[in-house]
Amino acid sequence: MHSEYHIRYGGYGGIAYHQVFDKYIPLFTHLITSGVWEAVYILDGLLKNISDIQPDTLYGDTQGQSAPVFAISYLLGIKLMRRIRNWKDCDFLGPTADKTYDYIDPLFKGVVNWNLIQTHWHDMMRIVFSIKAGKVMPSTLLRKLGSYSGKNPLYQAFQ
Repeated sequence: MHSEYHIRYGGYGGIAYHQVFDKYIPLFTHLITSGVWEAVYILDGLLKNISDIQPDTLYGDTQGQSAPVFAISYLLGIKLMRRIRNWKDCDFLGPTADKTYDYIDPLFKGVVNWNLIQTHWHDMMRIVFSIKAGKVMPSTLLRKLGSYSGKNPLYQAFQ
């Protein structure tokens, strides 16, 4: 078991991260350290699941809120339904500068960098196929991508 001191919990401990089917059947449990952002572990449960129940939709709280996790889950064909807190603090991007929307246009703070996505498309697909083939776990890749994320163009393409 992983244990470390965390100021939010006021002592030593860890997190037992559970994924539960809608009939209250536990499908996956993973023990993680208390200082870790839980979003990187959300996809592991579906991919390690060997039961007869094979869900394709995940629901969760705000700790799973991460743009690269949304992107990878979409490319894997997994519907990720996260509760997003503080909508006003999120940076939403529109498809093009000339496209406007009647009611949601004030939400957009920029335009998607399609050139960045096109440049890294093959790498993004290589990551998704590696995950699908079971060669690497999504949590491993997401932790690596998250390191120096401001300077990592692949991370930014997923974002």
